[in-house]
Amino acid sequence: MAKKKAAGRQVRSTLSHYRVHAKKKIGQHFLTDETVPDIIIEAAGLTAKDTVMEIGPGLGVLTDKMAPLVGDLYAIEIDRVLANKLKQKYSNRDNIHIINADILQVDLSQILTAGINYKVVANLPYYITSPILNYFVHGNLKPVSMVIMLQKEVGDSIAAEDGNLSVLSISMRIYTIPRLVAYIPPQSFYPEPKVHSAIIQLDFLPKPSIEIDNIENFLHFVNRGFASPRKRISNSLATGLKMENVAAVELLEKAGIETIKRAENLTLEQWRNLYELYLKSISEKK
Repeated sequence: MAKKKAAGRQVRSTLSHYRVHAKKKIGQHFLTDETVPDIIIEAAGLTAKDTVMEIGPGLGVLTDKMAPLVGDLYAIEIDRVLANKLKQKYSNRDNIHIINADILQVDLSQILTAGINYKVVANLPYYITSPILNYFVHGNLKPVSMVIMLQKEVGDSIAAEDGNLSVLSISMRIYTIPRLVAYIPPQSFYPEPKVHSAIIQLDFLPKPSIEIDNIENFLHFVNRGFASPRKRISNSLATGLKMENVAAVELLEKAGIETIKRAENLTLEQWRNLYELYLKSISEKK
């Protein structure tokens, strides 16, 4: 406990020295628990051959520990003052590249060599977790893995087991194998967030886990299927797709899905079958 308090004082002292205040609008919460980077690094399985993309290095707590372990490390920091301080801090390390930018505005093809395998490591700001996940999961230059810290509820949703899925977990399962690594308490940050955090690992699949012509349209269908998640899937589907309840029941029965289930109870494969039957039913009506 004393060590954690000392680390917290050091973070506050460094911020004061830099004349920087944690900016709420960009979700800044600085790591003060020095054991957390070790958990992240172990999960990422970093080696000297790895190219790593770190998002939001902040004061460099995680960067410090990754720097001697990896090949190239690209740290994307949106805060101009912190980015400049990090550039000074790592000016003598050729493998550390500090980029002052918003990750969502970065063209990865301008940074990474085409075809290169890279890993993403990040303590994500809560308010842009979904956009960042979409940026990498649905982008053209996908990483081989991501080890990220985010809000506990989001982490639980992504790593959920069958029977408790969401649109987010279904989307992640198409491209990755998700795994919950650890929970991190608010006391591990300064300032303390109001919620607990979770570290999750996403190992990217060489190809999507389901064969489907248009994944974007499929996910749009799934999203509509979750229109009324607390109701029966038949009611939720009818509401989301603006169809008669009897038609939704008929569709579910053809797919071999019990109409009393909820949207969260359906597996990824069941959603795929349901989607294909829906497309077929539309085609037959034309």
